[in-house]
Amino acid sequence: AMAANFSDLKAAQVKTVSFLTYLLRSFAEFLIPHQESVSASVVNLLVTSPDSVAIRKELLVATRHVLATDFRRGFFSKIDILLNEKVLVGSGRACFDTLRPLAYSLLAEFIHHVRLELSLTQLSVIVYLFSRNVHDSSLPLSVQTTCVRLMLNLVESIFRRRGDEMDNVKGRALLGRILDSFVSKFGTLGHTVKQLHKEKLEKEAAAKAPAKDSGKTIESGKASGEGTSDGELILYLQNWQGPATKEMSDCKQLLRTLIMGMKTLLWSITNFNRLTQQQAKDRTKTEVPPQNPLKGMSSEELCISAGILKRGLPCLIIFDSKIHAEREILDHFAAVFTVLERRNFQDMFSLLMENLYNAILKQESLICIPSSLIRFHNNGISRHFSEVLAMFLVRDHLQDLHHPDTNRATLTLKLFHIVIQL
Repeated sequence: AMAANFSDLKAAQVKTVSFLTYLLRSFAEFLIPHQESVSASVVNLLVTSPDSVAIRKELLVATRHVLATDFRRGFFSKIDILLNEKVLVGSGRACFDTLRPLAYSLLAEFIHHVRLELSLTQLSVIVYLFSRNVHDSSLPLSVQTTCVRLMLNLVESIFRRRGDEMDNVKGRALLGRILDSFVSKFGTLGHTVKQLHKEKLEKEAAAKAPAKDSGKTIESGKASGEGTSDGELILYLQNWQGPATKEMSDCKQLLRTLIMGMKTLLWSITNFNRLTQQQAKDRTKTEVPPQNPLKGMSSEELCISAGILKRGLPCLIIFDSKIHAEREILDHFAAVFTVLERRNFQDMFSLLMENLYNAILKQESLICIPSSLIRFHNNGISRHFSEVLAMFLVRDHLQDLHHPDTNRATLTLKLFHIVIQL
């Protein structure tokens, strides 16, 4: 009985918070003096609420409304409490299974507002939480995409923390963890993409089959008295040939988010040792001339980055180069590598050019990747890539031209043409 009464009390308190969210919008000036007590009370409710899905869900929705207003500043000091998953969703299995998508969407929105005020220790906890969610298959792909976006928003915050040597070591390690998480995600998405692509081809094949036999189907149906109407047949075909499934759409969105954010992440790691403005001023006073640390990646970082090419290429089969928006994603994938330091760029493509070659054999539209890199004239990328590509073709693929009718010979000639055009 006491447990039931306690649950009823908490439910009533949560209803009160829901009511407060309406007052916050209409009478904010009267409630501003109580900002701290409102935030403290909401967080206390999160800590003490029972493991009831209904109660906690209403509380999370109400908290989200509060965080959408200027009253969110009252929560800034409570960030360490909110980073505890048990506080957000409770410890019950039903709450854990049901409320995590809502809870982490709320947390991602909140962290976005405070990201420039977080310590490296807090950033480390956040990267751990959200990178773990990116690889949790029990969470919808849309929530995984939200987690990826949040970590991309943290890249700038971590990069701006450059200063003393200890912070630099921690900050760069954090960027490395984000990179490792994203590259690993390309690997797992590769299996999903392969399955989705296979299902798409099967549906397209199946959609054509009944169309050929439609007359027979209808005639035999009429003869037996169990007719299939033209309307039903059209609906059947539309179901097979209709728009992409939600899973396909969500998978594309997740891949798009990973690819569009990867360039900034690689640039930040490559330039992490670059002096801050204050450090440059200090060194100007003490050194003539000031020495700027070398740009580039460590061998470990480069090995992880190579996974973007190795694991990312199989994922690109999901994009249709005939659709302008999706062709842009393929071009952006190529542009990711243009921010690498010269020796890192050449090392990566020297090791993985065969992977790129084989990927283009499987999906002809991927030839836009070498074409984009050849056309990219900043930082000497065009020249560096053409050198690696020409050496690769001469060393490993001249013999393909002995069999001019094969796909390999056709591709080799196209790649030679790209190099010569330069």
